[in-house]
Amino acid sequence: MDRFEYAWRDGARLQKGARVAAQAAGERLEQLRAAGGGELTPEAVVADARHSASPLHPLFEWDEAEAAHQYRLVQARALIRSVVVRYRAGPGDGARRVVAFVNVKDGDRQYYTTSAVALSDPARRAIVLRQAWEDFQALRRRYADLVEFSSFFAALDEIEAALPPVAA
Repeated sequence: MDRFEYAWRDGARLQKGARVAAQAAGERLEQLRAAGGGELTPEAVVADARHSASPLHPLFEWDEAEAAHQYRLVQARALIRSVVVRYRAGPGDGARRVVAFVNVKDGDRQYYTTSAVALSDPARRAIVLRQAWEDFQALRRRYADLVEFSSFFAALDEIEAALPPVAA
């Protein structure tokens, strides 16, 4: 088998202070996948990472209280992202649904605010639009090699050319 060159994905959030080479992590994950009959599961990764000799060990929080707190933050983010607002644009219109809260990444600050507040404030709106564009581009990079989406991406290129630029 050819050796793959592994790298961390742009924006990857790893355990604070963890200094693990992406190559070592990728190779270990591949070993776990092969050992799992071709399937890699989070349970197998955590089981391996529990051992201090595993190259994955530093990528996890092993202080139980801190890990519990971090997991609750993950749950809180999922909760915030799960709430929608239902409204009618006008009499006789069908109900529409929009996310109630959007994530705003403003420099070092990151917080949620209502969609209405974010989209009515020009500075926040620009941040939300930039983040949406970055999310879209990340999704596009993720699936760029799937030939089944090539005509879709070509059509999007035409649409993109007609759109005003999104501030970086």
